[in-house]
Formats: sequence, structure tokens, C-alpha cells
Amino acid sequence: HGVDIVFAGNDHVYERTFPIKNDALSTVESGGVIYVTNGQSGGKAASYSFINPIPEWSAVRSSLSSYVHLYIDHGLMSLIAIDAQGNVIDPVGGVEPAVIIDRSAEYIDADSDSASEP
Repeated sequence: HGVDIVFAGNDHVYERTFPIKNDALSTVESGGVIYVTNGQSGGKAASYSFINPIPEWSAVRSSLSSYVHLYIDHGLMSLIAIDAQGNVIDPVGGVEPAVIIDRSAEYIDADSDSASEP
């Protein structure tokens, strides 16, 4: 149905998946969907355990209390997840938002089409 990303909550964890389609890793361009769960939103951490080993579709996961900043600009969707102490938990090891969806080429094409109209 053209869905690129799904946001959910109330699971007392943070997790972002790689794009998934038909129960397998995919790409957003191929119709895969990224799932982001942010159930803490600054609340008290619950005693919740993830399944192990880490599934191949799990890009990032944390049981720390966190909040998410989502950025959308000219066809790029980026996010950054930060824990209650101010540490970046997604992207792992990063300080800048992670580009998770890049539709910028479609955005530029749309601008080009409208720019050529009289």
C-alpha cells in the first residue's frame, strides 16, 4: 500500500528494523517497510528482555528510556534516538541523524517536471 515506515509505541523499548517485506530483509524501494517502536518516551524503564540472538531484521534496539527526533526534508527522512542521559542510541556510534528513507530523486524529478511547465 505504499507504506515506507510504521511508528508504534507502548512496548517499553526502542527498536528500529531494516526494511522488511514478506518476512524477509528488503529495501524501501522494493516495498519493504521500516518499523520503529519507541515505547519509553522518557518514562521509567521496564524490565523487558529482547529475544536473543538478535534477529537479522533488527537494525537498532535498546531498553533505555528514549525519545526520537524525526526529520523530513526534500525526500529524505532521517531520525535520531536519544536516551534520557542525552546519549545517541540510534544511529549506533553516530551523532548525526541516520537517513533511513531516501526519496530525494523522486522529489527532484517532481520539481523538474513542475519547473518545465509554462
